[in-house]
Amino acid sequence: MTTCITDKEFQALKNKPSKGMGHTVATLDAGGSLLLIVENGVKGMRRRWVVRYNPQPGKRAYKGLGNLAKLPRLRDARDSAEAFVRGMREGVDIRKTNDTSPALKTITALLPRWIEALTIARDGRGENPELTAKRFRKHFLPTLGKLTPDDLTPEIVAAALNGVEGKRRTVTKVTQILNNFLSWCIAAHHKTENSMPTSANLLKPFLRQRPDDAEAQPFLLPADMPRFIAVLTAPESMHLVGSLALLFLILCCGRSAMVRGVPLRGVPPLTWGQLETNPDDGQTVLRIPAAQMKIKNQGDFYVPLSKQCCQLLDYMRSLGLSDSTDDTALVFPNSHGRPLCENTVNHRIKALDKADIEAGGKGFRDPNTRDENGAPKVAVQHGICRATFMTWAVEKDVSNRTIAEACLSHHIMGDQYKGAYNRSPYYQGRKKLLQEWADFCFSEAGDVFAKSE
Repeated sequence: MTTCITDKEFQALKNKPSKGMGHTVATLDAGGSLLLIVENGVKGMRRRWVVRYNPQPGKRAYKGLGNLAKLPRLRDARDSAEAFVRGMREGVDIRKTNDTSPALKTITALLPRWIEALTIARDGRGENPELTAKRFRKHFLPTLGKLTPDDLTPEIVAAALNGVEGKRRTVTKVTQILNNFLSWCIAAHHKTENSMPTSANLLKPFLRQRPDDAEAQPFLLPADMPRFIAVLTAPESMHLVGSLALLFLILCCGRSAMVRGVPLRGVPPLTWGQLETNPDDGQTVLRIPAAQMKIKNQGDFYVPLSKQCCQLLDYMRSLGLSDSTDDTALVFPNSHGRPLCENTVNHRIKALDKADIEAGGKGFRDPNTRDENGAPKVAVQHGICRATFMTWAVEKDVSNRTIAEACLSHHIMGDQYKGAYNRSPYYQGRKKLLQEWADFCFSEAGDVFAKSE
């Protein structure tokens, strides 16, 4: 197994002149040693990497791998030396080529370096590089891992993409990941050709047809919402955090990530510190940082909370599941004090649907979407919180369309510049519409929080 000095020791050697043939910084698994030569030159310190190996028994040879500017990291130099010695063992004289580390040119070998570069450049913004790496390994390494970036052609890339399960949107996302990787390879001189085999026009002849992405999330008809809220807020449900989190999402028209967070995407779960008071009108608002929003050019997004939503938060405080005076404490923790699972709220909907049907009701299903057996699908959180709200708002008054889109933090319909010029937060309009939505939802349930005290 390769043994190597520590990074701290490596940093100390950078400015220490060598004695003899240099500092031995690693003993290679493939045989031989990696040396760092530090010399006093006319223009200052010269630092270069040299691998010492045995081409034949009893004979010793040396091969330069480049200077410290070419291979600034100890790990890169070590891997390059390993690749050189292994190549010599297999009869490939890498000294006759300009590439001293062919193994480092494969996509499998380059992936960790790209992820490291993403981590440095990310600075807390955008998608977590760990999630990008996970997707890359899943979709591309099995078929493309042994190839180099220059080996890729549109036909080879399309063959890998045709093995990706999912709809057209999924393929588009993973293609963009590969495109970003190849762009980095060009910038880092790991790809000699500037042509991109991920171009949509080049891939199109080789890609198989995919199902349309237009399949809607199952939702509830607006007329069914008051009955659903009455069941959701029944006494037997009011002690379940999943039910309370779902109710919060319905009143805020939010995505599930708003409550549970998505660690791999850098989205934290909802904490008490995100609840603030608007100094202009005294309204309690939920602040969502701009970095967590899909539309990032309008700053932090503030959701004005309805009267019922504020009562829900007071009820959560009374349950004492977390310290509401601690800004970092979770608003909706699970029984172990951790964020809710991504399936918690949808499991609650399914449980309520099953119980309602067993009690002789029609359940909580979308009559317009069907499963493989032809039965209506059970509504899901995203459909209820967003599609049902939008449908209700437009049916109530078609002029609500713009305000409703703003409540969902969507680009406004008809705005071809996608918010570049129209940056109105529509705060007062959203405040009024969300209160009307809450009043409608609770029209059958009544003041459930007063009953729970």
